[in-house]
Amino acid sequence: MPARYYPIPARLAETHDFSPVPPADLEQFFPIAEKVARYRFTEEEANFLFQDNVAVHTKRLVNYLRNLSLPDFLDVSEIERMLWLHDLPEAIVNETRGSDYVTHEKLSDAQFGQGEDERELRKAHEVFSPEDYVRFHSTELSKDILNRADWASTHYDRNGIFAKMLDYIDGRNMFIDVVTEWIMSDDYLTNPILPPRGPFVLCFQHSFQPWIKSFNSLSDERMRAYMLDFISAEGVSFCRERFRPTRDRLPGDILEMYDNFLRDFSE
Repeated sequence: MPARYYPIPARLAETHDFSPVPPADLEQFFPIAEKVARYRFTEEEANFLFQDNVAVHTKRLVNYLRNLSLPDFLDVSEIERMLWLHDLPEAIVNETRGSDYVTHEKLSDAQFGQGEDERELRKAHEVFSPEDYVRFHSTELSKDILNRADWASTHYDRNGIFAKMLDYIDGRNMFIDVVTEWIMSDDYLTNPILPPRGPFVLCFQHSFQPWIKSFNSLSDERMRAYMLDFISAEGVSFCRERFRPTRDRLPGDILEMYDNFLRDFSE
């Protein structure tokens, strides 16, 4: 299966390509973002499957947002600005390396992950206006709030939370979409290579379940109800449907994780 770029979000609903263009005041950073690949694993065998970079991912997220009808308590223009900003510091600090660090690698070493976050925060402070730094910082704080279900935090911001969740879901769905397409291809039958186990664990065990548990504890009723529905429709259903036809081709340990995932979200 030839590698390709992915400007359209991976989701079950029909999706229109708005071909978003970066804001003029951020355009200077996108040539750098194009140089920084995503889905580049330390185990290199399966890296030929992915041809994605920070610039494409960012445009894809804005595309995603523009295909959604958000409730009135979320500010679409503010969220879009957050999405344009959210990965530019990561791209800048990883320009020489040529790729970002995939999520499961950051999570496996908390000290390393924290160090990377701090580098990106310093770079954001250096290159962004004060207003944009606040927006960037809000999405970073939202990551911690989501991970700890710390809804009492004074930094709780609906727009930042939604921007970060959209970022998370795009990352999971794009991995799922590419991998399941590969598994169902004829080439996989003669070359059954897969990415490392970590991203499968992340998708099947450490994403949708903890997010739903986290939002179930949120006292903000409107946000809680909307996000639970959003995660179910955009994430859980997508994962379930994309992996359904791959069952007979999955290695035993991946199949076991998928079956456990189905039990967690029984229809």
